[in-house]
Amino acid sequence: VELSLPGIAGLILTIGMAVDANVLIFERFREEQDRGLGVAMAIKNAYEQAFSAIFDANVTTLLVCGFLYYVLEMVGMQPVRGFAITLGLGVMFSMFTSLVVTRWSFAAMTQMGLLKGQIKMLSVFPKFNVNWMTKRYLFWVVSLVFMTAGLISLVSVGGKVFGVEFAAGAKVTLAFNDDVLLDGKLPTDAIIRDRLLGKTDGAVQTYLAKINTQ
Repeated sequence: VELSLPGIAGLILTIGMAVDANVLIFERFREEQDRGLGVAMAIKNAYEQAFSAIFDANVTTLLVCGFLYYVLEMVGMQPVRGFAITLGLGVMFSMFTSLVVTRWSFAAMTQMGLLKGQIKMLSVFPKFNVNWMTKRYLFWVVSLVFMTAGLISLVSVGGKVFGVEFAAGAKVTLAFNDDVLLDGKLPTDAIIRDRLLGKTDGAVQTYLAKINTQ
């Protein structure tokens, strides 16, 4: 098992999604307690109300992981595979933990009498009474502006924006001393490619020739 940068990125995103799921549950629990419900009923309602949001977010992420694994793998984007596998497994584990394990833990603590009465929870920000739905048109416009700016920048840069993970192929970095000479000349991309193509076996020559044409 190798630890790659795409795998680390998937692990970090998994942690973020796990935290988000538990935040949703705790916020619903806080709201149910503010309504005057007991601990057991507040926990039950909190999980029921948070389930749809958690389920939708995780299933959508799993679909994206499937796309990254099966579709991009076919076009030679192997490094993305580690990201898709790590994120997909992490999403399934975190969803099971947040919806099943934590609920079982709350139920067990409630039955043992460890959770009773009004449970105080840390409140960092004050409560805001904002009707966000009335401002949806403003958010749509702002989102459209950012999406348009992103698409324009992507088109203007072109294929240079894709790294080796998405463009496929190989990336080689060679470091030379300041006074090194190849064939009596300072090393250039053309000289280095000719040297590599002329001193490797047939399979590597074919691969490097393919890179040379890109």
